Amino acid sequence: MEVAVKRQGELQRRLKDEQLRRQEIEGRLKSVQNTQTQRQKEVEEQLENERRKRQEVEVEIESLQVAAQRQGELERRLKDEQLRRQEVEGRLKSVQNTQTQRQKEVERQGRGG
Repeated sequence: MEVAVKRQGELQRRLKDEQLRRQEIEGRLKSVQNTQTQRQKEVEEQLENERRKRQEVEVEIESLQVAAQRQGELERRLKDEQLRRQEVEGRLKSVQNTQTQRQKEVERQGRGG
């Protein structure tokens, strides 16, 4: 009988030791899971920040493309206006030359008459 009681006490201590080890392992597992969850949240936040930054960059690129396109249009219009101005200046000079020439002819006719 004494052996059975002794054996029972030994088994109870082993059971208690196993329960403590299990609690310790469960605690470490929970800690690992919490760490993983926290790390996952951090990675997800980083990913979201990167998405936002990428979106901002894409908007900026689009804005720059629109500005470059607008600049190209304005440069073409400026070149067209410069060509028109040269054309008008050329016609004006031609008219002035014609007027000067006519005026000289009139003056010659007036003198030589």
